[in-house]
Amino acid sequence: MFRRTPYFILLLITAISCERLQTLSGIKRVTLQPIVKITPPPIVDGEFNTYGIYPSITATRPERIKTVLIRRVLASPSGSATGSGVQAFRITAVTSEINSAAESTVVYVSREDLSPLISFHTLRTPEETTGVIARYQEASVEIISPETTRSFPTGALTFDVYELDLLTRAINFVQPKPLHILVVVPNTTPAGGMSVLARVVHCGTDTITTPAGTFDCYKLNLKTPDSTTTFWLEKIGARRLIQRQTIFTHKPDSTGPVIKLLSSTKLSP
Repeated sequence: MFRRTPYFILLLITAISCERLQTLSGIKRVTLQPIVKITPPPIVDGEFNTYGIYPSITATRPERIKTVLIRRVLASPSGSATGSGVQAFRITAVTSEINSAAESTVVYVSREDLSPLISFHTLRTPEETTGVIARYQEASVEIISPETTRSFPTGALTFDVYELDLLTRAINFVQPKPLHILVVVPNTTPAGGMSVLARVVHCGTDTITTPAGTFDCYKLNLKTPDSTTTFWLEKIGARRLIQRQTIFTHKPDSTGPVIKLLSSTKLSP
């Protein structure tokens, strides 16, 4: 069953600021101001981006290649594309092999507000192929893996970790305040998945150069207790992800892989 949300195409966050007080008939009233609007960018069907995965921000040669394909589909509760169902984006990401292992993810999210519907994570090695499914329901998520099946509660602002590159493209800050979200991580050790509280903060603008060119970007930070991930997003058009870097909180000198845009095109249906 799909997770249904009670809001419209522009998600107005209401857990927000109470800065303006008005007096009407001697009664103080609070005017709620939205922190952000989540508005999916104008992504064309078949957007296909190729990224290099670099060991550091200064590295000049990628260690691996990651491709991301976004399709507009009608999705069924099982996550398959059908002629009827929920209007969704299907995001397919494939990472090239390293040490004879290849990783791929597929996540379906609502085109209305980017709430997740279902995600699949697959890891292929010479010995075996394993997969984890996250199936989102009304107020919970069910994690299905070869070792276990587990459910835990979710909330209105819950998103799948595999959709964060798209989610950050859709966030438009109305006020300079952080947006608090819940991130579901389906693939964990031990198995069973987990959820993590995160803050998304607007950090101004920047100019970024990658092998695909030079871009004027918005800069967003997504902060969890363990890490800060910076997203550089193109300021115009579909707000493509241009670069992403993670720094670990308890090891500030230790960074995760850096991804940089290599090329972008549109694939035919």
